[in-house]
Amino acid sequence: MIQKPLGRTGRSVSIVGIGTAFLGRARNQPTDITPGEFVLDPELGVEALTAALDAGITLVDTAPFYRTEPFVGEALRHTTASRDDITVMTKAGRPGVGEFDFTRDAILRHVEGSLERLGVDRIDVVSIHDAVHEGVDYIMSPQGAFGALAELRDQGVVGAIGSACYDPVLNAQYLETGEFDVAICSASWSMINLTLRERVLPAARRHDVGLVIGEPLERGLLAVGVEPGRTYADRTFSPAVLARVAEIQALCERHGHRILDVGLQWLTREPQVAASIPGAATPEEARANAAVGSVEITDDFWAELEPLITPWSYADLGIEIK
Repeated sequence: MIQKPLGRTGRSVSIVGIGTAFLGRARNQPTDITPGEFVLDPELGVEALTAALDAGITLVDTAPFYRTEPFVGEALRHTTASRDDITVMTKAGRPGVGEFDFTRDAILRHVEGSLERLGVDRIDVVSIHDAVHEGVDYIMSPQGAFGALAELRDQGVVGAIGSACYDPVLNAQYLETGEFDVAICSASWSMINLTLRERVLPAARRHDVGLVIGEPLERGLLAVGVEPGRTYADRTFSPAVLARVAEIQALCERHGHRILDVGLQWLTREPQVAASIPGAATPEEARANAAVGSVEITDDFWAELEPLITPWSYADLGIEIK
């Protein structure tokens, strides 16, 4: 598994991590139900994450909102991988569906709960989770979320502080303060989404922030390509986007690559991007994602792909920032 440094944290991570928003989603559940609302199968969740860790994945992203922290703790006890090599990231500020609290006291409670559910006494990275209901000044103050996490970092309870915002503009505002070590970036970086270039990437380069990409496969479009009649959860892609993905898919097939391999490896060709965290609900999905990290792709292929990588609007991508 290829490894990259996670910004200025001093940690190295596998270029393919695992997101746990869908970890252990019961097999009979529809795929378009949002995290925090579908039925979970704990045994399946632990099995899937253990499979990922045993296959070489060393970056795990979870959150209280996902209800999967207990699965992470259990998998850490089951895996044959070295605990020292595994970077665990969780979040604070959004403990459940429709719940937001970014006050100092709430963040301290959230982290305490995460420590208990994970079964650890220290968390490698804790990110502020979708801080959309408070101003940046408050979040960064001693009374806000960042102030609380800075206290915990000073105490050695938290290793690094991250920003995790669905809105890339808001994520950029936090990174531009220079105070964050890591950023989880959703809806902003893929072979069809270059939004990261606008503000997030310049700030990350300036402050050596380790970028981790959420939703790297565009709701499955870049995992399987274009298939007649297939839907992609809550996204409706424009015909032009689907046509471009079909071109990329054809190029991959000519070279004997899966579009999944190409999509996930393309993300980390940007030096500041450490890893992606595609979601996995089952052991089969976890192993398929992990296999990407050891696939060899030539420079000639990347050169041939490059003209097909162009920016698309959020309207074309079916993304709505609320």
